Amino acid sequence: TVLKGLADMGTVRVFTSEFMDHVRMSSSGAVKRALNSLVASRLIYQYRTEYKFSNPFLREWIKASL
Repeated sequence: TVLKGLADMGTVRVFTSEFMDHVRMSSSGAVKRALNSLVASRLIYQYRTEYKFSNPFLREWIKASL
């Protein structure tokens, strides 16, 4: 669900209460673990404080399926 949230809401403010409510997670630690898993899977990568999709077409495909 974090991947869907990134596609839907953007990739900059992932630790805000708005993002956590959107992805239905109650703690920033849970979001961080999900992000680490997605980075390890190479679906996203971190650039400074932003998380970006490794393949921009994946983001568009996810947005289209929401």
